[in-house]
Amino acid sequence: MSSRGYRCPSCGKTSWPTRHAAEDAMDRNHPHDSGLHAYQCGPRWHYGHPKGTKKPKKRTRLSPPRTRR
Repeated sequence: MSSRGYRCPSCGKTSWPTRHAAEDAMDRNHPHDSGLHAYQCGPRWHYGHPKGTKKPKKRTRLSPPRTRR
């Protein structure tokens, strides 16, 4: 197995044949990023932020304008 992974036949991204290999590459390349996960794409595995798993941006609630008393 190549340490750089393979080209995925489904989407063209870098992929690995097993989840364990993808997680090893993820730990090697991004040791401090806990938001990455291994996910399956067709017969291969990728690591990254799969669709829908990124935290949404925090929206600030707009308060009504203040009135003077």
